[in-house]
Amino acid sequence: MDTIPPHPPTEDPASGSALPLSPWVLGALIALGVVAIGISCTGAPVSLGTVTGPGIPVPGPGVTLVGGPVSIETVPAGATVVLDDKPLGATPLSIPSLPAGTHRLRLTAANYFDWDGEVEVPPGAPLAQRILLPPKPGEIEVKSLVSGARIWLDGADVGPAPVGAMVEAGERTIRVEAEGYDGWEVRLALQPNERRALYVVPSGPSLNLVHEDPSAGVAVTIDNQKDARPQTGLNAADVVYEALVEGGITRYLALFLTRPADVIGPVRSARHYFVNWAAEYRAPLMHIGASPQGYGALAATRLPHVDSRAFYRTRRPAPHNAYTSTAAVQSELRTRDASSFGGLRFGNPEPTDLAATGLRLSYGARDYNVGWAYDTGKGVYERSINGEVVVDADSGEPITATNILVLWMDSWPLEDDEAGRLDFRQTGGGQLLALRHGFATDGRWLRGSLRNVTEYRDQQGQPLLLTPGNTWIQVIPSGTRVDLFGGDDHAGGGTS
Repeated sequence: MDTIPPHPPTEDPASGSALPLSPWVLGALIALGVVAIGISCTGAPVSLGTVTGPGIPVPGPGVTLVGGPVSIETVPAGATVVLDDKPLGATPLSIPSLPAGTHRLRLTAANYFDWDGEVEVPPGAPLAQRILLPPKPGEIEVKSLVSGARIWLDGADVGPAPVGAMVEAGERTIRVEAEGYDGWEVRLALQPNERRALYVVPSGPSLNLVHEDPSAGVAVTIDNQKDARPQTGLNAADVVYEALVEGGITRYLALFLTRPADVIGPVRSARHYFVNWAAEYRAPLMHIGASPQGYGALAATRLPHVDSRAFYRTRRPAPHNAYTSTAAVQSELRTRDASSFGGLRFGNPEPTDLAATGLRLSYGARDYNVGWAYDTGKGVYERSINGEVVVDADSGEPITATNILVLWMDSWPLEDDEAGRLDFRQTGGGQLLALRHGFATDGRWLRGSLRNVTEYRDQQGQPLLLTPGNTWIQVIPSGTRVDLFGGDDHAGGGTS
């Protein structure tokens, strides 16, 4: 694995001036496993070595000199202090007094190199130490589902994917290019000792850089009747669609692309438009039965699927008692293509002029009034139904989303369908509304055919960037009203 030289300068502890850290120096420091970055003291400077000079008395036989108060600070705070092999607590730490003389000091903090050395406590004088613990380097690995993708890190060409690099923590810029695709770039804030695995996947004519490997993803149809709530596993899904089915109720299509889920459900039957959406991501579909049109779509798309297998039933009343897991679904698959994020693209979207701390929309029936409210502290939207927060049945945690996409789509009852099933115009295009980081933007969704992925564009016709994280897609009939909190009301037009 290549070691890429760090770009941010380090600070000279003596002068405070910025010095570049060369690759061989970084390697030496890492090999040593401990780096003394800098020390500052109050009063006269006191090093971590032996203090000598006039005014320091020499004790006679049997006399123990007492030092003054000792204070120890570290950057970062919270480091564990071990003095003379005795744990004393975490920094910042004050010690009323210590015997004058030499003491062994060790400082440890997660994701930082240990500091280990000696301190000389002068008799009768205070001692203050401020020690900067050196951060451990981070690791960036870039893999590709696109043949020939080439990777740039902080402007330097580091070769074709896959690429692995040890780099200093901090802001890092990664760019990916491949013949026949538009290039893609993303900025990352890499934490000390953090490992980021990034995957380059195709997104229509462009490249998409995602933060986890989506290639083993699966899709599951999930019940949303009132008696099926609360559901389990939705927070583990990378993408969740909500759309109407017959009878005025909604159902979910949950795509588990990057994270496993031990419990998912309740599982229900598929509809053809859920199959078509799952096919965009090449995500094999888990379902228990399907409508006639759903089975037709499975045959037309040749999407691998697991029907009425790999599930178990609980004591909940049927039919809201069937559950599965990502591992169970994957174990049933014999052949499959690598799944992807379809047409979703991720990056660093800029704030817009349209503030939106939440939204409210209705699917028509009494128990299907959906709300999303932005939690500024967590940077996510919290879901509610009929004003009550929706939670996961197992964890009790609120259901949240990093991004909300509202897609207006023409819908109508299928002809000669006694069950009253619906159809959606999933090709062409229509209006969309995107909520990210407390702001909203209008745009359009476009899909040339069911063989293509859906493209998402902003008002200027540019690819719509989502914040890395999970995304909920609310598919609503054209003309449905959406109320924005902190913004204007929206009533979407039809499919074009």
